[in-house]
Amino acid sequence: MPDEDARAQDAVMEQQYALAGARHYHDAVYLCGDQRWPTADHLFGFAAECALKSLLLRFAVHDVSTYRNGNAVNRARWVNPRTGKEDWLGHINQVLGAAPLLAYGRGGPAFVEAVDRLNVFASWDLADRYRDGRQVSDSVVAGRQEAARLALSLYELYELTGRTS
Repeated sequence: MPDEDARAQDAVMEQQYALAGARHYHDAVYLCGDQRWPTADHLFGFAAECALKSLLLRFAVHDVSTYRNGNAVNRARWVNPRTGKEDWLGHINQVLGAAPLLAYGRGGPAFVEAVDRLNVFASWDLADRYRDGRQVSDSVVAGRQEAARLALSLYELYELTGRTS
């Protein structure tokens, strides 16, 4: 049955995102100890992104996308309420817009409030890895570390309760 296969694939990808998020977070904390702010910042962004993607894959609409190289990859997607168009989820600064769609029920407002705290990643940019690092300070990294920790905690909440809020 394709539906069962798709659900099994989703569960594997959801877990892979969560594990990658935890790994990126711990590596970033290690780099902070050596005051390697730009790379730590980069990894905190990936940690938060992975945690949110694991939640979005579980709770949001998703589909199979085929890349040009012919490999089919299951990627979470969402309908952007501002444009009405379907978007594939990218990196943390792009994922933030879709995260509030996970909020529902009595806990929805608390979840949205938690996601709002992740807005420290709104200016996070994948291209920063090519820059000299002067744009990243220890205070910026501290805020993003806290936000990444929050994103991972939201996933852990899902693991314990089976819901996002």
